[in-house]
Amino acid sequence: MVSRRPPLSLGVLGLGEAWETTYRPALERLGERTKLAAVYASAWNAGDGLTRSLNCQHAGSMRALMRSGLDGVIVLDPGWYGWFPVRAAIDAGCNLCSPLPQKCDPQSLATLASEAKSRGVLIVPELRLRATPATLRLRELLATEMGPISEITIGAASRTCPGGRRVLTEIIDWCQVVIGTAPETIACLGHSTGTPHEQRTVTLTFRPPKGRSEPTRVAIQLAWPHTVVNSVEERGVKLPPADVWPLEFCIACRDGEARLEDAVHLRWRCGGREREESLSTERTAASVVIDHFARRLAGGLIPVPDLMDVSRACELARLADESMHHGGSVLACRPD
Repeated sequence: MVSRRPPLSLGVLGLGEAWETTYRPALERLGERTKLAAVYASAWNAGDGLTRSLNCQHAGSMRALMRSGLDGVIVLDPGWYGWFPVRAAIDAGCNLCSPLPQKCDPQSLATLASEAKSRGVLIVPELRLRATPATLRLRELLATEMGPISEITIGAASRTCPGGRRVLTEIIDWCQVVIGTAPETIACLGHSTGTPHEQRTVTLTFRPPKGRSEPTRVAIQLAWPHTVVNSVEERGVKLPPADVWPLEFCIACRDGEARLEDAVHLRWRCGGREREESLSTERTAASVVIDHFARRLAGGLIPVPDLMDVSRACELARLADESMHHGGSVLACRPD
């Protein structure tokens, strides 16, 4: 008789509105595979109330949570903590899943990635754009119907869509995953819109994917804060999650084309067929990310992003700023 594996013990850091709307449903989908064992919230009353309702421990501090012997901790909102939870998790030998904090520095990320690897700590950045239902369906279509990508255009679906280096980092990461090759050049042009933001167009060329002789070209159009160093999120504007991020993706392929209108809707055309698909009943991106994190904690080999993925994309976003400042294309050098 095969013995049943005990549930994974998980901790939660940083309560907020996303707990009820996003993370609690995602954890509940895991069923008996996991158990919420501990919570830490800087607002004690919020954490204390949650621990009573869920019959779990309320850790006295972030470090105490990391040192509770949990299988893993999920950060709901880094907020003012920044990258400190990642640093604390590595020091404590605690596996962690976290959204990207507001400020991303490629060299610091590469250092954290190296330390996590040397200590055997799993750090999974929550790159939800990779895991939206529309993205997962697109990747199926690329593999089975439409063939390699020739061109991508990405733009804001509404005027409320934020810009900034962190946003660009996640979009570039999405491009690298979907195209499947490394970028060769990056360039950035912009013009004033008469508002606190300017319109920026970031263009990248990617090495030809298998089945193509020409490079894949990407154009990303976003409203960007006038101050180059500061991003919109650093000015106090909260970023929406990937599940509701107002972005549109237009993808031209060898044998067809697709349009991702948001996280759960896409249109595609291939071989004389045209389809419009709604994936609103599929798992949310947050559910996919947390499920993959739990599978890795349980010993599974399912691929998950790491801090080096973020470091590479962040370096490209930095190079976009460099191109904007100096003019012309910049070689897209990938850090080791």
